[in-house]
Amino acid sequence: MSNSIGSSLVGIRICSLEESGIPLEELHSFVVGVFQERLAEGLNFKVAHSSFEAFVQYLKKNESHVFVAIDPCTQKMVGTSTIIIRSRKGVRYGHHGLWAVSAQGRGIGSKLLKEEIEYAKSYGLRYVESDTAEEAKSSVRAHLKNGFVKAGYYSFPFTNYYSVYFRQLCSDSFAEKFLFHRFVYPIRFFIYYVYTRITKRKNGSATGLVLRLRKIIP
Repeated sequence: MSNSIGSSLVGIRICSLEESGIPLEELHSFVVGVFQERLAEGLNFKVAHSSFEAFVQYLKKNESHVFVAIDPCTQKMVGTSTIIIRSRKGVRYGHHGLWAVSAQGRGIGSKLLKEEIEYAKSYGLRYVESDTAEEAKSSVRAHLKNGFVKAGYYSFPFTNYYSVYFRQLCSDSFAEKFLFHRFVYPIRFFIYYVYTRITKRKNGSATGLVLRLRKIIP
């Protein structure tokens, strides 16, 4: 993790984890607490079961940058998000994860996302990606509201839901962003949606059709 630029926004202060002085134990407890509410909704998010040791290992093994949202009235953490810098085939991009907000309707999640995008642009990243459960309606709406577009559709092992994959291009070129956000990514989403629905169940296992074909085709 590295120091990130902090920014004071209306009502809520966004800064790096280091700047906030919040210990990792408190951050882990906050994230798990928010995601355990998802368990109550029937969505089996893996992070809700994570131990503190696994949580720290996840952050340390990646080039991660953690942002936190602080309520100026209480000086308590009310949200957090993490961007991890990755590289694929020479393309550097950001993976947006561990997005947890305790209070809805205050724009906290949007402010965290905007900070991440600006951070990604400052590091010259190609795009920022994210994924969330299809059934997590509020999360899906928040991604779309903040400039992300649907670019893929998956079913992961050990989950009980289909996942929507999002991307947001970091380019400032209107033409490039228009091309990818209006055409390239939607087409990609459609292909992955059809493939995943045909071949995968919600828990990542093969569908009955695939199992039957495996018996027929050696």
